[in-house]
Amino acid sequence: MSEMGDRIRSLRKKAGMTQDELGEKLGVKKAAVNKYETGDVENIPRQSIEAMCKLFDVSAGYLLGIDDSHAKEFELIQEKYGKGAVKLLHSFSQLNEAEKQKVISYCEDIHLIHIISSRL
Repeated sequence: MSEMGDRIRSLRKKAGMTQDELGEKLGVKKAAVNKYETGDVENIPRQSIEAMCKLFDVSAGYLLGIDDSHAKEFELIQEKYGKGAVKLLHSFSQLNEAEKQKVISYCEDIHLIHIISSRL
């Protein structure tokens, strides 16, 4: 799968859309969306790219996989907290809001258990 395809899939899922629903919004069939996501189409029509940028509120550079504006931040996070932190942040960013809240709650619970057990 291509980086662009990964980003399209991630943004679509984050928006809670099916491939059919995204296809309707772009004026293409589900098969076309599937090809975008799997990287089977190298030249996605400009109007589809523009529509996805507006729909998902991202830049064309980000969608195309050429915007590395967060690369330095990830590098700093990795230096301070390790590769696992970057992997966790990347996975976290692909969750919807309800899933993010569950992860945060779970982490808070684990932290509290750690504090309590260290005092015993």
